[in-house]
Amino acid sequence: MDVKMYLLLTEDQELIAKGVLKGVSNVDGTIQLSITEGIAEFGDEFETFKLIGSEADEPPIQCQLVRQNGDMIVLKKLKPLNIELRKSFRVPFEFESFAYPISGSWKGRKPLHLLNLSCGGIAFHSASVLEIGEIAEVVIPKSYCPVIVQMKILRRDQMENEQMSYAASFVNMCPDEEQAVCQAVFSVQMKK
Repeated sequence: MDVKMYLLLTEDQELIAKGVLKGVSNVDGTIQLSITEGIAEFGDEFETFKLIGSEADEPPIQCQLVRQNGDMIVLKKLKPLNIELRKSFRVPFEFESFAYPISGSWKGRKPLHLLNLSCGGIAFHSASVLEIGEIAEVVIPKSYCPVIVQMKILRRDQMENEQMSYAASFVNMCPDEEQAVCQAVFSVQMKK
């Protein structure tokens, strides 16, 4: 059985705990998690949570704490949340990587310094110039196997040291690529 990981966020999307699924009740649909890292005791200040699972096709859920016993918590599902929450939740992800041309007028590869990663895109620095709207392939390093996905440049800002700062969204992803990137986001977050 695969381990299903979850992140618990506040209403302001601040990460407060990480957990592993222990079970889902067939009777009332509650979710039981074992907290692996984060807040030891959930107080009254956290009435509801945003729960994001590690599966790419699983929508985020707004939940309410029912009870806690040590590191085990039981959550009641309140409502599904917009899938964009998963795509916008970013984790710091500093790695050296490369971009390869798809729609640009350049050839070869361009070095990138990745800064953060979400299921929907990346931010990075590069001394190379990429055009807004350009599509390129980018290598997302993972511990066991790198993933190569397409990105579309959304934003570019000049920095002081001749570097450019970029934001890009992932495009044309197949379900396996979406799952691999989602797992990369969770792997990084679970190691923090």
